Amino acid sequence: MSRMMQFYCRALVWAAGVATAFIFVGPSLADSYELGTGDRLRITILDRPDLSGEFAINGSGTVGIPRLGRISVAGRTPEAVELEITDELRRRLGRTDVSVTVDIAAYRPFYVLGEVEKPGSYPYVPGINVSQAVALAGSYRAGNPSWSMLRLEAHRAAERLLSARLSLSEALARRARLEAERDGASEIAFPDSLKAAEKTLETLRANETDIFNKRRETLIAEIASLERQRKLSIEEISAMGSQFEAKQRQQSLLREEIKEFDSLLKRQLISVSRYYELQRLLAEMEATGRELQASIFRSRRELEKADRGIASIQESRAGEISTGLKESEQQIEALTLAARASRQQYDAADRSSRRFDAAAGGAVSTTFTISRLTKDGWTQIIANEFTPVRPDDILRVPNELPALDKLMIGQTTHAER
Repeated sequence: MSRMMQFYCRALVWAAGVATAFIFVGPSLADSYELGTGDRLRITILDRPDLSGEFAINGSGTVGIPRLGRISVAGRTPEAVELEITDELRRRLGRTDVSVTVDIAAYRPFYVLGEVEKPGSYPYVPGINVSQAVALAGSYRAGNPSWSMLRLEAHRAAERLLSARLSLSEALARRARLEAERDGASEIAFPDSLKAAEKTLETLRANETDIFNKRRETLIAEIASLERQRKLSIEEISAMGSQFEAKQRQQSLLREEIKEFDSLLKRQLISVSRYYELQRLLAEMEATGRELQASIFRSRRELEKADRGIASIQESRAGEISTGLKESEQQIEALTLAARASRQQYDAADRSSRRFDAAAGGAVSTTFTISRLTKDGWTQIIANEFTPVRPDDILRVPNELPALDKLMIGQTTHAER
């Protein structure tokens, strides 16, 4: 697929949503954005609707706020303006509980000139880049139905391919993590076949590594807890076993002594009370022995419980890993087929777009220019389709529209052959 085709495939879909309502989820500029003439602020003062509202920055770089008059805001961040208004209201109202929020209700516009259908000013949207700005202004080929169908078809094929590659990489990373858990490895050996943007791959590896470490730590902690319980039971069994043996020896000696006392008692050489005292002592020893036997039995049951717990945890984890590996293999197989089919569709769209480009006049340019107002005056910037656009920027589109870098799709992977 030609680079110009790729550029407009993505730009068209983005423009369809933005041109309708200018809704875009992008990074906030509130912490670093410098205000200027044309911006509109939304100032909210808690419990003071009479002082709250939307205020436009005029040509002198100021806004008029009830109770405060005109405040200079041009060249400052919303956060700095928020702090000044808070401090000033606290001073004037004599209160310390004043809460002020300053948001940007509407940004000042940017401008698109050159080879577009609708040159002019456009409302700024946080996160907008050159390709999206050109989509808003309309490409010089936008009116060609065949071109529109080709770029939509190519865009959909590219999106499916990129999505399949990302999902496949996620499944491969998950399988690598499960194999590491199964083998008791200390770290995950990720395969070289993972295919995604480097930052995405870093996040993917980090997520799986985090899951791996947490599951490993949980398993070790659970088994260690049961091992401590097991060790304690073994020590109790050993200690009580020694006590029981000692009691048995004492009972044996006491029985021998009682036998001797039987003979002496028959000859009335000892008192009956002494004989009964020995019998009572023997009964107490026998009771203590039975208690020790019961305690040993309970400790053995706790030991068996700990052994069963360790085995159960290990078997449960092994079952989870086995099930997860089977599911991962099935996902990998399905996603490999999906990636292969998407690649074939993408290549077909690429061939069609090349024929269209050849008929339309050949290769296209890859650069734009942006005139940007800085503290030192206007600066000329050489830009590509991914360069961010800022408020007040003047974007100039060359006679031949820029191309999207072919690296968005890149070479065919092994799974797509």
